[in-house]
Parts: sequence; C-alpha cells; structure tokens
Amino acid sequence: MKRSLGWWIAGAVGLLALVWLGMKGLGGEEGAPAAPEGGETARSTPDAPALAGPPATEGGAVPLDEARLEREAVEAETPAAPERTGVRILVLREEDETAVPGIRVELRVEHDEVLEGLPSEAVTDEEGLAHFTLARGTTLHGVIARAGPTTTEVYDFASRAIATGAEEEVVVRVSSGASLSGTVVDPQGIPVGGAVVQGWCTYPNVLDRDPRPAPDREVVADEAGRFTVPHLGRRFVLLARAPGMACLTLVHGEIATGTTGDGVELVLAPAERIEGRVLDPEGRPVAGAEIASVSAFGVRGGETPLPEVWTIGPPEARARSAADGSFLLEELAPFDYYWTLDHPGFQPWNEYHSPADGFLEIRLDRGLELVGRILGANGSPIAGASVRITYKARAEAETDETGQFRLGGLVEDEAAVLYVQAEGCAILVHQPQAIRADQRNWIELRLEPESPIAGRVVDLQGEGVADALIRVEGDRIVDFGSVTRTPTPTWERMHRVGETRSGEDGRFRLERLYSGTFRIEAVHPHDPELKAAETVESGVVDLVLTLDPEAVLGVTLAGRVSDSLSGEPVRSFQIKPIEIDEQGEWNLADRRSFQSEDGSFELDGLEPGLIRLWVDAEGYARADVPQREYAAGRHPIDLALDPERTLHLRVVDLHGDPFAGTWIWFADGEGENVWSESADGWNWHDVLDASGEARLWGLPASRLTLKVGSGLDGEPAEFDVDLTFQPEGVQQFEVDAVRTARLSLFLFGTPADSEIGPVALYTGTAEWRKLTKDRDDVWPLDAPEFGIRVLDASGTAKAEASGTRQEGGDWLLEWSEGGMGITSVRPTAVVMFPVPRADLRVEVRAPGHAPLDLRIPADEIAPPGEVAVPRAVFLRRGP
Repeated sequence: MKRSLGWWIAGAVGLLALVWLGMKGLGGEEGAPAAPEGGETARSTPDAPALAGPPATEGGAVPLDEARLEREAVEAETPAAPERTGVRILVLREEDETAVPGIRVELRVEHDEVLEGLPSEAVTDEEGLAHFTLARGTTLHGVIARAGPTTTEVYDFASRAIATGAEEEVVVRVSSGASLSGTVVDPQGIPVGGAVVQGWCTYPNVLDRDPRPAPDREVVADEAGRFTVPHLGRRFVLLARAPGMACLTLVHGEIATGTTGDGVELVLAPAERIEGRVLDPEGRPVAGAEIASVSAFGVRGGETPLPEVWTIGPPEARARSAADGSFLLEELAPFDYYWTLDHPGFQPWNEYHSPADGFLEIRLDRGLELVGRILGANGSPIAGASVRITYKARAEAETDETGQFRLGGLVEDEAAVLYVQAEGCAILVHQPQAIRADQRNWIELRLEPESPIAGRVVDLQGEGVADALIRVEGDRIVDFGSVTRTPTPTWERMHRVGETRSGEDGRFRLERLYSGTFRIEAVHPHDPELKAAETVESGVVDLVLTLDPEAVLGVTLAGRVSDSLSGEPVRSFQIKPIEIDEQGEWNLADRRSFQSEDGSFELDGLEPGLIRLWVDAEGYARADVPQREYAAGRHPIDLALDPERTLHLRVVDLHGDPFAGTWIWFADGEGENVWSESADGWNWHDVLDASGEARLWGLPASRLTLKVGSGLDGEPAEFDVDLTFQPEGVQQFEVDAVRTARLSLFLFGTPADSEIGPVALYTGTAEWRKLTKDRDDVWPLDAPEFGIRVLDASGTAKAEASGTRQEGGDWLLEWSEGGMGITSVRPTAVVMFPVPRADLRVEVRAPGHAPLDLRIPADEIAPPGEVAVPRAVFLRRGP
C-alpha cells in the first residue's frame, strides 16, 4: 500500500514539473524577469552573474532548472546504448520463389559473444523471415535451414561481413526434395511388412557426429515391404526399424531435387546383443568407459540402381561400462562390428567382434610411456609446462618442479606430434616423435625465450581501436602427412596462441611466439571488412596497425561466377584458394563461401605469388583454375562453372568381354586431368568393375577425352565424350587392345619361424582383419618401403609397383597404367596393378624381410569378368 501511494506522489510531482517546464519553455512562467526596454532579454555577461532560477525549496531541494542541468550532465557522461545489429533470413522455395513459414533457422557466427544470450535460432514467420539480433558486427559464417514438412535441409556456408548497426538480409533457398522408393527385406530377401522407415535430410557425417532423436521423415512400409519417402534432402540417410529386428544395411548418398528414385533395399535382421566387461591390466573393473562401433558413413559402400546412392553397414552403436565394468550393447545386427574404446590412462583399444562371438571381455593396457624433461634456454628445468602428444594416441601432462613429465597410455607410433608450451617461452612442436615398445621412450627438450609481437590498433586519426581482433599466422606448419587439414595447422593455431583482442587504448600483445616471420592481421570489432595487415618479424613491440579502408591487403581477386551454358549468375558457391610456395608445395587455405544475386565475389587477404583456385557450387562440377602469379593488389577474374553430369559407361574389348579392373580417367581440351566427385586419389581416376562398368558423377558439362589404361606399356585408349547434354543409359566404348589382368597383393609381415605359408587367397577385408585378430604372428607390413617386379616366362619385366611409408604412417603406392603413372595413398600396403594374362614370376622385396618369389600360372591371375584375385603375401622377418 505504501508503495502504491509513493507511486502516486511521484507521478503527481512529475506532472507538475512537466507543466512548469512547459510554461518556462513558452516564456510565461511565474517569476520570470521582465524584459528591459528595447525588447532584449537580459543575459549573463562576464561581469554579471547568470540569471538565477527559482529559489531553493524548503528542505534543501534542488531547483528544477538545476535538476535539469544535473540530469543532462549525467546523461552526457552515460555511454550510449550499444548499436544493435540485425540479421534477417528469408527462406524461399527454389521451385517457385515462394516464402516458406515454420522453418527453424540457425546462425553460425565467428565469435559467439556477439550473441550475448540472444537466441541463435529462430522460426520463419508467414513471410518466410527469421529475425536475429546481434550485440555488434561480426562475420556470419553460415546459415542452416532445417528440414520442414515438405522442404529439405540446407547448409549455406557463405561468409558475410556484417558491420555494427547494419541490417543484413540473407536469402536461403530450400527445395521440395526428391522421392525415394524401395523395399525393406530380411537377409534372405523376404519382405518385412510394417517396418518403419526413417529418413534424415542431412550429411551422413553430420548425423554421425550429432545424432538426432527424431527423423525428418518417417513412413511405414506396406505388407510387401514397399515404401516411398517424399521430400528427401539432396544429402540423406535412410534406415528401417521393426520390433525385434536391427538395421543390417542402410542407404545414404545424394539425390537431385525432383528425382523419383526406386530400387533401394533396406535390410533388417533379428536383433542381437553383446554383453561384456571392461577390466584394467590387473583384472579390476573400469567404470565409465565408453565402447562404440565405428560407423561406415564415411564410405560409399555397395552400389544401388541409383548413382551416388550407396548401401552401407549398420549405424553406430555404443554403451558405457557400469561400476563393475559391465556393459550391454543391444539392437545389434549379425555383423562383424569394429569396436573402439578410448579411456584416460589406458592405451586405446579396438577390435572386431560380432554378436556371434559371444561375451566380450575388454582388458585395457596401460600401454607405453613417454618420459621426458623440459628445460629453458639456459638449461634450467621448467615447472608447470604443458606437454601434449597426439596422433595414434592422445595424452597430456604438466611438468613437475624438476621439469619432468610422464605421458601414459600410448601405442607404438613412428610419427607422433609433441606440443610443448610454458609461460615466457616460445611454443614448440616436436615431430616426428617415435614411441617404441622395444626401448625406453625418453626425450629432453629446450624451449627458447618467447619472441612476442605487441603494438596498437588505431584508426585514421590515430585513436586506439578497442576490442579489435588480432591474429597471426607464422611459417611453421604441423605436418600431418597425407592428411589435409583446414584451416592451415600452423604452430600457433595448434597451440591456440595466435589470436587476441586489443584493449581499451587499442594495445595488444601476442605472447609465446617463436622467433620467425608472421603475417599479422587486425579486424575492426564492428566492421569485419575493415582490416589492417602486415608481415613482420616476431620481437617487434611497437607495431602500429592502422585500419584504413583504402589499404591494399595482399592479393584480392574479384569477379563474377556464372553458368557456362546459360551465362546466368551462380548465386551460391565456394572458392578454395591454393597458395603454392617456391618448392611447389600446396598450402590449402580455408574455403571461402559467397552468396550474391549477381554471382559476384571478392577474395582478399591472399599472399602474393602462385595461386590456384578450386570453385565449387551445388549442381556444378568443380572448376579447377590453373595456377598463375599474382602481385599484391586487386585482380579481376571471371569464372564459369559447368553444370555437373553423371555418366554410366561400359568398356569392352573387340569380343565384347569387359575390361574388368582397368583404370579410367578424363582430360579436358588442354590435356589436364579432370576432377570428379567419384574419382579416387590425386590422379582423379576411377576403376572399372567386374562388368567393365563405372558410374561417374560430378563431371563437367563439356567435351572431354575418356582415357582407358588398356595396355601395360603403350598409350591409353582415348574416346571423345560430349557431356554438354546429359547422356541417357549406359554408354559403351570398345577398346582394340589385349585385356590385362589385375594383380592384387596385400603385404603382411610375419616372424622368421612362422608356420604360415608365403601366400594365401582372401575374399575381402573382413577375412584379413579376422586373420590379424586371431593370430599374433601376422601384422600389416611395417617396413619403410617395398618393391614388386613382375616377369614373364622369358624373364622380361612386364610390370612394377612400389610403396613408401610416409611420416604419418600411410603408404604412398605407385605403379604404371596405360602410359600414366598412378599414385595412391592408403593406410595399408595393398596394391592392385595391371599384368599380362600369362605365366608370371613375381618378386617382392622389403627391407628387413627375406625376399619372396612367387609363381602364378596364367589361369590363376584373374578369370575373365573378375577384377582380380586378391592375395595375401607374408614376408618373413630376416635379411
């Protein structure tokens, strides 16, 4: 009640004050001095005091004039409310450009703090708009429009710089998708009526990384097991469920908008289970250990009647061990799952195990150790240094007061990476770090003093710019072998010390840097397009970075992307710049995404020198823009993308027999090999199956040359292929050449006294995995290199292949095919290359192993219509 009365009194006083101020503003307030003769109002002068206002009220209250002045002074000192930034996402149906309401939209921004508790998700209204508010400007890295009832999911990763206070509108086009039909069957092919078919309109690896509780599509198969899933996304996952049954085979891949596909099979099998227990080396239970199967989403799998649509094995399964170490894996298919377990303090464990194998006891191993000491530049020990090791196993530790550390749970590894950092010292990446079982793993490392970069970010008037983003990129790169990582894995990025923000006066300091050359960039906090950049030597502490909108920052490529056939602009695309150094090494920079109604783009911040471009857009083949030299400055460049084409082809000899297992590739008018999504490896080649067929996609809509590696020593057969129009059906090509066979060898190591024979046939990867699982005297070849030579009955060399172990542990495999040198990178020493259909002698040589000579009769090479007869070759340890 008192509060209510107080509000009334305050309101009354406020109303009287407003009335009095209004009268004063009109010049008629009570007590105002009369104007002197001549009509001028009296005013203050240097010699006379200002006119006084009303006298102070009883009780010492401040007169209204003074209260107003005091209020205005406080308001002047109070910072203005931050200017908000707006983002509107307009979702349109691409078929008719109509707005799509009810779509959940998510934002991806460079720094989450710009949200400051504001929602990063919204639902489109009746006009198809989703509204977002940001605390300040930022870079918008992506928009995700989730699947609606009749529309598919879309990932738009076009980056856009948004200034503080701006109102940005982004248009995202979704489609009605495709329709996919098929049948749910059991392992014997018997239809499973009433099965529930679930579909997700997303990338398979996204679903694997972030499982969703509810599918985007769900239908029920009829009594004959038939189903049709409508509005399925371009990229999708499809599986079936039924009581008492588990998914044995699911379907995933890509399907174009408007397609009505049919003929896929989802396989359900009686559900099974695996019980087990996790124990430590002493037999004590290990609680909280998560065991999970490795999903097959990353592989194509088996073919279906539809191009780019594949069948693969069961989805991921997982469980966590209880206090007594026990776990239960349920709803499993009769499948040889590959299980993994990674638990702190123990060596990573992995093994194949199927429900038919029964109880699974996992006995963890504490593994190998790496012990060492970290010293400063003067040789004194450093306490509290952070030491982290990665590659085949991961562990981290801090040094004690003597500078020593201990990393446990490691596995044998020839190429581990060791990261070390400490306060006041330069970061260090030590590689390769070998971890071996037959020796004590000890290392001593010295850290150099840090060479920081410090300075100030200012505007054109020299005023400091607070909260500017500063990042550096040095010239030392962590080597991951054949694995490409983006963004570039610089030392400072992997150590997370390459980024900071300026203080209130614009000052910044980047610590723990090594002595070397760095490119440093400052970005305005409210305008991501306003930048400053320089290349400096570390150790500079008075660097001034001026944010000048007219400054030229390295190489800028600007132009327009269009459709090569229609000339219409391509509105959404990605460009991946590849900077090439003096040694010819490729630096795969971050992929940049663009979206514009006229297809325009501006790619800035590139280093002057040799630059190559890859340009990708949905529905188009990749454009590979050849490398050229660019000087600093702005360069115009217009790009034309070819619509993508699919090609189903068959290659036969003059008798109509298939060229099984033969490599094929495409070249453009300049003779350069053409990339396609179906290609295998950097040579961008595909292999013909047992019927001499291949299904290819992602080819450019242009005139190409098909090359068939039909001979051992001669030039490949060539055919002109016109893909400016989409070909229908299977295109057959006839090669006038002698068909070769394929020699497929998988190289293993074995002890000198092993009882296993020198060679064995095997039917697939599951068989050799079981072999290495069941036997301790067999392992994939671990020599540094190998060589294979094939001779005919006269002793003439007819074919050769070789392999070299890379630092990352993968094999670089090389052989010759139809006048072309083929290279491939694989984790194991397995090679398949062409040989004559004749009696052969095969010589296999590898350091540290006894030489092996094999004799293979002509009728055992590869029967007609088969790709190859796989052989496991066992090389014994020895001279």
